[in-house]
Amino acid sequence: MTQIKDGLDADKRQHIPAGYLDDRGFGNNGRGSSSNSGGNNSHGAGARAAQSSTTMPSVPTTEREAIPGDLPPAYSFSDPNMRSDMPPQFTATLTNSSLDTYRDLKLDQKRASELVATKAFAFDRPVFIHTSNISNSTLVIEPDTNLDNKDAIVIVAEVTSQISGLDNKCSVTATVNELNEYDFFVCSTASMWSLKTISCRFLVRVPSTYTGSHPGIRVALTNGRADMSYINNISFGFIDLKTTCGDVSLINVFGSSIRISTTRGVLKANNIVAAELFEALTTNSRISLVDIRAQRVNTATSNSAITLTTVAGEAVHAETSNGKLDCTNVSAVNLKLTTTNSSIETNHVEASNLYLNTRNAKVEGTWRIKNLLDVVTTNSKIVSTVLLQDPSAPVSIRLSTTNSKIQAYLPAESFRGVFDIKTSNSKATVQSQRVNNVGSPPIQFIINDRSYKRGTIGSTDSVRHQFSASTTNSAIEVRLV
Repeated sequence: MTQIKDGLDADKRQHIPAGYLDDRGFGNNGRGSSSNSGGNNSHGAGARAAQSSTTMPSVPTTEREAIPGDLPPAYSFSDPNMRSDMPPQFTATLTNSSLDTYRDLKLDQKRASELVATKAFAFDRPVFIHTSNISNSTLVIEPDTNLDNKDAIVIVAEVTSQISGLDNKCSVTATVNELNEYDFFVCSTASMWSLKTISCRFLVRVPSTYTGSHPGIRVALTNGRADMSYINNISFGFIDLKTTCGDVSLINVFGSSIRISTTRGVLKANNIVAAELFEALTTNSRISLVDIRAQRVNTATSNSAITLTTVAGEAVHAETSNGKLDCTNVSAVNLKLTTTNSSIETNHVEASNLYLNTRNAKVEGTWRIKNLLDVVTTNSKIVSTVLLQDPSAPVSIRLSTTNSKIQAYLPAESFRGVFDIKTSNSKATVQSQRVNNVGSPPIQFIINDRSYKRGTIGSTDSVRHQFSASTTNSAIEVRLV
């Protein structure tokens, strides 16, 4: 039968009466016994981490009592699995008696091919959930429907094998690791030919009646999706959900630092508040962020689109390749949008410093800026409507492309500065688009060639803004509106 693995070295295990099994799961190489390791702790927790143990399961009635002769030196007679110099066993602090049954790691062998492990953790440490050698794993973090749960995170792991039984092929451990996290670990020791058949589904229940904070949740899975939703009554110190080849979604979650990442999986986040950082990273799949507020927002993918809707932060950075960037209602002090071979389209974007960079694709939008606007592409047009946050502040506007047209619309009532626009084999123009130039500042040309215009907009004593645009083989049109 699949069992909780012990944490003793092989040469000492022979002195322990059969049936004394603990839920620490550390052996010579960090997980399991020396003969059947079952994988390594992803943070290198070894024998030191093994010393942070949990409450032991009761001894089967069929086993005899331990006698002093059975125990190697330095091991406690009251608990044969615990060295006498080890710290006390940890027990999750639960005030509600209905959860007492889950303070220890509980295993329920539903049938030969199905195992359910359950453990409740207090709020005094972060929680780390991870797997090793599992073919696919999924995770759901949601509010606990048990209203009696007021102060514990309950983790349920359902491990199944599609072809054969789980005997001696799976271990489940609950420890405190060297990072002082509650460490919940599921490991398969199956051979490679049967590895593809073993899967694990995690259900993590967070108390819905508790209002306060939790140190954090960290997840590392493979080949599966992770979802966390509607945990808006608890602020987490950190949230880090990582998987591969699966989607990740967050809805209504608050924390200080929040990270989601995957490979070849879609990332979605909605109504997220992060005091410090929100980060979403994937490859070859799209990213959709809606209603995100964080000091820093960082998102990146490849060969797919990124959509930002109602995103606010001090620094916002979105980067992809061969995928479109679409931004609506985005505000930041520093905003940087980067892609290649695909367009950047924005609407109602506001930033002190705004950087837009692509190649071989158009850039268009309406931007309200304070200090800097830098737009770069190649072989495609730029269409920009520029508004000024603070007309009294110095502003630099730079637009650059090749082999395509530039159209720029500047605010006639507030833009006062120098313009420098240049193209080749085409025409450059600067003019007011207002009827009879009513309310339009004077335009003075220092250089007024067909393809090159340089001059000032407004009186010379009011110059505080700079505008430059360059392209090749296409026109540049600057309009005061």
